[in-house]
This record gives sequence, structure tokens and C-alpha cells, in this order.
Amino acid sequence: MASKHETSARRRRRLSLVAMYLPGVVLAPAVVAGAAAMAGYGPRWLRRRRLTAALLTAGTAAALARWQLGHLFIEEPEYDLERRIGDLEIRRYRPHAIAETSVEAASWEDAIDEGFRRLARYIFGANERTQTIAMTAPVTARPARERLAMTAPVASRRDAGGYVVTFAMPKSRPLESLPRPKDPRVRVLQAPERRVAVLRYRGTYRARRTEERQAALLAQVRAAGLEPTGVPELAGYDAPSTIPLLRRVEAWVSIASRAA
Repeated sequence: MASKHETSARRRRRLSLVAMYLPGVVLAPAVVAGAAAMAGYGPRWLRRRRLTAALLTAGTAAALARWQLGHLFIEEPEYDLERRIGDLEIRRYRPHAIAETSVEAASWEDAIDEGFRRLARYIFGANERTQTIAMTAPVTARPARERLAMTAPVASRRDAGGYVVTFAMPKSRPLESLPRPKDPRVRVLQAPERRVAVLRYRGTYRARRTEERQAALLAQVRAAGLEPTGVPELAGYDAPSTIPLLRRVEAWVSIASRAA
């Protein structure tokens, strides 16, 4: 039987999903109505106003694209692309500031949800200066056997008490410029340079799909003669409200630096 905490976490996730899908409920019908009016169908008042119908169609279509392709409009951490090996990308991420929080949760989804909400409160003003800090992408999630420095904007790793969820700060906000979090469970620190093997794909953020792609990543990394130095992690660049087919998702694993 589910505990009160687990039931509450599931309820919060459902409410969050409802809120995230509201733009689609509003925007999609507006696009259809505008396009229909331009084709001579729909309400007479809109058919008679072709310019209004065209602006409605274009504006709502642009907003719908922005909603579904959010990763195209959000800052990412800076990295250098060293090379490609088949489907793999070898990247070197530069040092940058992060905010992180440890979360004890019964599931992958609960941990990410709780960690994301804590860190979102921090960047939306729950800090000693009541400052707003810009959101970045991707969201990354990683179970881990040991404490490893994180370099992705949002990261989650299972630790000896649960998971650690991390946001990367924008490049315009170095560590010394960041305000102290009001929530003592949120920490601000510097992530060092890191070399990462990356496998891109489309789909969901659920545990089964994530594990499948991470297994494929490790197989390709080893086939390429590279040495993993950590456990694989998920990197998701779009909100859960984005259609899985449109989501940019990546499997990451840290790898050893090349010999000098």
C-alpha cells in the first residue's frame, strides 16, 4: 500500500502535468480555427477578417512550436566537441557553477520531481537576495554509487540516501555572483571540467527507456575503447509536456581524459 508521501508525490506530478499541457489545450484549437478561417471554414466573423485569421494562425503556431521545442530557446552549458565515433559524441564540458540538493525518494520520478521543485524555487527567488536566475537545459538524472561532481544543468543521482538533483547556472552567473539559498537543503558549488560520451535519442524520461539507452551507450563506449569513469545519466532537454517524438534526450557517461 502506498504511503501518504508517495500518494502526495503522485498527486503533485499529475497536477504538474495538467498545468504543463494547458498551453496545448489553448493553442492547438486556435491554430486550427485560424487555418480553417483562411480556408473559408469556421466562424463567419473570422472568415471575414483574413488578416486576423493569418495573425492568429502564425502567432499561435509559433507559440505552440516554442512550447514543444523549448530546448531550441534555452541556454546550455558550454562544451567543446572533441570528435564523433559513430553515434557517439565526445564532449568536454567547461567548469561552471551549479546548485544541487539531496533527495530521498521511493522512485526515480519522485526524486526528480522533488529535487526539481526545490531548485526551481531557488532560481525563481527563494534566495537571500530574492533574485531570479535564468533556467538552462538539459535536465540530467543519474543514479550513482559515489559522490561525483555534476556538470549538467539539472542532474539527479542516487546516493546513499536517495538522489542528488542539480541545476547548472547560466554562464553569466559565476559561483561568486550567486545568492545563498533560503532552503538549507540546496547547495551552490563549482563543477569542474568534465569529459563526457553522449548518445542522442528521442523518447520518454522513464526508467525503462533510460536504462535501455544507457546500456547502449556503455556498449558503444567500450567498443570505441573508451573508459567510463562514472555511471550513465539521463539528459533531457524538453519538458515532460513535449511529445516524446520531439524531445531531445541524451544518455551521458563520464570518460577518462586522454593521455597527455
